[in-house]
Amino acid sequence: MEVDYDSKVAYMLINVFYQLVIGMIYPLLPLFMKSIGISIIVISIVISGISIISFASSIIIGYFYDRIKGKRNGMIMGIMGELILIFLSLFYRLILAFPLLGFTISAMYPMIMVSASEGTEAEKRFGFFWLGGSIGWSIGTGITGIVFKTLGINYIFGISAIFYAIMVYLSLSQYSSKTKVVSGNTPVPISQMITIISFLGIFVLFSIDTIKNLYLPTYYTFDLGVSLPLSTLTLSVEAILEIPSILFFTYLISKKVKNSKVFSLSFMLASLYLLLNYIAFNTISAFIAMSFYCLVWGSFIVSSSIIVANLSQKFRGLGFGIFNSLYPLSGIITPLYMGVMIKTLGYKQSLLYLSLIPLLVGIFYYLIQYENKVK
Repeated sequence: MEVDYDSKVAYMLINVFYQLVIGMIYPLLPLFMKSIGISIIVISIVISGISIISFASSIIIGYFYDRIKGKRNGMIMGIMGELILIFLSLFYRLILAFPLLGFTISAMYPMIMVSASEGTEAEKRFGFFWLGGSIGWSIGTGITGIVFKTLGINYIFGISAIFYAIMVYLSLSQYSSKTKVVSGNTPVPISQMITIISFLGIFVLFSIDTIKNLYLPTYYTFDLGVSLPLSTLTLSVEAILEIPSILFFTYLISKKVKNSKVFSLSFMLASLYLLLNYIAFNTISAFIAMSFYCLVWGSFIVSSSIIVANLSQKFRGLGFGIFNSLYPLSGIITPLYMGVMIKTLGYKQSLLYLSLIPLLVGIFYYLIQYENKVK
């Protein structure tokens, strides 16, 4: 059975608006707080608070979603996330309320991803879903500075509230049109080992994504001599290249290339990505190295979504809750070890040693997939 084209476009639009909200707000918060004289310590506490609340709420929401399924559950989560944005648009100087954004970021993702995983050819829905995420993130990060400079942070929250409401409406409309898993097969027993390695691998890739966003532009500027505007531009170029990459790997998986093989490949590509950054030496090589990440993300994000759905089976809400919680967790843990490594080894040597981690995880996962029934 072919996936309805309107359904794929709907899931793409859901993540366009979701990532528009995140892209407009998240990168701007440190800049806004700094501009009104907030200390770096308080800024760090607020940003960490967002990650901690996002981490905890993702798991809790996913857990309860499996037990209290229904459109009303998603509606409540969406309304709560929406009210937080409206509240912050009115009281935007209440800095200590910013961590509540962690809930807004996480509120709808478990329901959306469970809904996308249901039925046949879920890889196509996930492909379009993450395609929309790349588009939304590119647009959101691209316009937020202009909106902030011309209108102010309160309008950022207000406009985001409108986008968020559209996202919630689209999510609920998709949920109501497809609420049951289409599967005539008995659930396949999955070993604890493959589950642990899968989620550990997802954390490793999310951690590398954090390194890409937080540390590599700084490395380009201060170690390679790339100008600051060009260093940040590498991120925008890479985000655009993610679009054809996601479509390509979605096509591969839809043509019966195993998710587990594409998942294993993403680790090999991540290792190569870090090595390319290690050997980068100027502006051109920095752009080439950063652009290579589109292959990492394209192979990883589609395959990992399907693998989590297969591993979670009857508990997909919790599975996708854990999946989504690993990204904010990486935002908490990655700066801790990266700060120590950079101080001790410098950027280049840190990237060299870090490249071994995804390589080992990828090899190990590839070897054990044959001993376990991983689709």
